[in-house]
Amino acid sequence: YKVSVAIIDLDPQASASSWGAVRGDTIPVISCHPPLLEKTINSSQDKGCELILIDTPPHNFTAAANAIRTSDFVVIPVRPS
Repeated sequence: YKVSVAIIDLDPQASASSWGAVRGDTIPVISCHPPLLEKTINSSQDKGCELILIDTPPHNFTAAANAIRTSDFVVIPVRPS
C-alpha cells in the first residue's frame, strides 16, 4: 500500500524546502504563506495527497494556529528537560 505524502513549508527560513531540494523530487515540498494554508492543503488533496506534514516557524503564532486548525494530528518537538 503506497501513501502519497507532501510537506508544506510555512517557515520563512525554508529549511524543509532546502531539504526537499537536496533530496530531489521523491517527496514534494510546497512553500506556502500561512493565510494560504487551507487552499494549499485542499489543492494537494485534490492531486491525490493522503498525508501532509506541515513545517511551521518556531515563533509565529499565526502560522502555528493556522496549521493546528487545519490538522488532524499535531506533533510539537521539544528538547528534553
